[in-house]
Amino acid sequence: MIRSHVARPHPPARTTVIHAHQRAPILPLAAVVVVLLAACGDSGTQTRARTVGARSGGGTQPPVATAHAVSATTTMTEPVQPVIDREVSYTEAETAYQARRYDEAGTLFAAYTERRPENAWGHYMHGLSAWKAGDLETAETALGRALERNPEHTKALVNLGRVLLDRDRPEEARETVARALALEPESSDGLRVMGRALHELGRLDEAVEQYQRTIVSNDNDAWSMNNLGLLYIQQGRYEDALRPLARATELLATVALFWNNLGVALERTGHFTAAAEAYGKALAIDQSYEKASISLARVDARTSDPGLPPLDLPTLARRFEDEVATWRQVREQDQDPLPSQDSVPVQNPVSREDAVHAGEATKTPAPVPPLTPDATQTGAPPARGPENSARMPPR
Repeated sequence: MIRSHVARPHPPARTTVIHAHQRAPILPLAAVVVVLLAACGDSGTQTRARTVGARSGGGTQPPVATAHAVSATTTMTEPVQPVIDREVSYTEAETAYQARRYDEAGTLFAAYTERRPENAWGHYMHGLSAWKAGDLETAETALGRALERNPEHTKALVNLGRVLLDRDRPEEARETVARALALEPESSDGLRVMGRALHELGRLDEAVEQYQRTIVSNDNDAWSMNNLGLLYIQQGRYEDALRPLARATELLATVALFWNNLGVALERTGHFTAAAEAYGKALAIDQSYEKASISLARVDARTSDPGLPPLDLPTLARRFEDEVATWRQVREQDQDPLPSQDSVPVQNPVSREDAVHAGEATKTPAPVPPLTPDATQTGAPPARGPENSARMPPR
């Protein structure tokens, strides 16, 4: 297996099997099929696309956005990697990471940690680089080494949680992120990844509350808003989904999956003209977005019910901000951490609503497959949202 660490001299090139989650400096054929992604979003770059299947008694339902890693294999010749036989500085390795040369950064941080094995930040950045490069096994090992050296390294705990979610181990992810939240209870990244873990475990009500907590902690967290909207859609709460998704597209208007999910909520509430516009915006951002293309063709010929009240997305976004303010006020008054859905006053409700690339919306709660934002998430980041790297001085 090729990993992002210092290479050792080995025999001449040989034939081997390289799996989709592995990396090699030279890759003539893509070994990973990316369908399009929340949500640790995390956003994290490990988010892949998935279709979340939901069933109802009716016909074809619009696809929503969530995340999924697709495995594939191919046979190729394994190249001989050069050996790094010089001193590597933290700054040099971090520069490669910041330039998004994640394979190179992984190799450099591996060399750095070999010479400075007790530096937890070096192992953390090695793990982060490997995760970004798609080498989940190396990422898990390196983040584990960071935690061996510093068990209270909250960023390592949160990002290890993201890696475990990408490896389809949500219960381990939940336990790991719980350790991070015990150290930093208001960490928006930790709260978001916890929401993703609960979502993948099928604990939807807890996931909804977790995303609400995340948004109270950071009211600009568009990935958590998208993930919350996705959960509402999966619960059949299409009108409620409109508010957080309207705000998410307002905050991050260049994320195609946000527009796709908003299109689903609009379509399911009968706003076909507005849904077509949302699907069109998703396609303008990503012309290869097949689900948005299919959905656009489906709603293009339909006309919204003239009896429906006018729909204004900025107004919906403002109403969602009012909801968040209510949640925050309740918390500040030392009442329950968050009110129940029924106790939250909502002005003019419209009916209900994550690295994430969602499945098919239904009017009844859907079975919940693993989620990705970070949102989850199309890269990021359940849906996944962004990870936090730290610019630490070399030691």
